[in-house]
Order: sequence, then structure tokens, then C-alpha cells
Amino acid sequence: AISNLRQHFQTLREPFNSQIDVKEIGLYFRDAAIILNKTQDSLLNNLEDILEALGDHFEFYSNIIAEVPGEIHIPAVEGPAHGHSLQMSETTSSKYSSPYLKHWVLYFDSLERALIYDLNRMTFIPAELCLNSE
Repeated sequence: AISNLRQHFQTLREPFNSQIDVKEIGLYFRDAAIILNKTQDSLLNNLEDILEALGDHFEFYSNIIAEVPGEIHIPAVEGPAHGHSLQMSETTSSKYSSPYLKHWVLYFDSLERALIYDLNRMTFIPAELCLNSE
């Protein structure tokens, strides 16, 4: 299904010589929503890797809190221009080169605050997250 989705987007991009991309993709399931936001890297070109990482990391981030997150925002980005302002208390090294596969924002129904998930360490990291309404 994912390869079909990517193929349809590619068909839409062909007349524009791949100069267009998708700004946001929302995937809504029965118990969770996954919101993918474009960075400077192409969202469409990274879509398969993002979805694969979601599957690979699901067990880790859902077992730490013992529930499935209600929302996942990919990626967690630094700076107010993206709607999320992320101030990490420490720098982390990453084996991933894509900004989509470094840090995600996860919301759990049982918690009042969002958590930042570090894909490299497969854990949550200390962070202050400010949601901007602008």
C-alpha cells in the first residue's frame, strides 16, 4: 500500500519534473494519528523509510509508557518556524542522516506533556517542547 501511495505521488510530480512535494501527510488510524511534516528534505522521498521506522520502533516507544501514543508528529524540529520549538538538554549523535528519522514528538493519553522520542537511542530524551499557535 505504501509503494502504491508513493507511486501515485510520483505520477503527480512527473509533469513538474519532481519540483513539487507534499507539505504534510496525516495518517489516521483507529487508535492513533501520525502527522508527517515536510522539512528541507523531500517528504515523499523519505516516506518509505519513515513508515519502516515507525514499524521498527513501535515496540520500543509503546512499551516504555505501556500504551500506544495517540499522536506521533514526525519530525520533531528545532525552531518556532515549524510549530514546535524543541530545546534539547543535550546533544545526541545519530546514525540517521534524514531529519525525519532522528526525533519524533509523541503524545500519550495518560500524560499531560508530549515526549520526544530519540530513534538513535530508542528512548525518550529530556526536552522542553513549546507548541506555537502561530
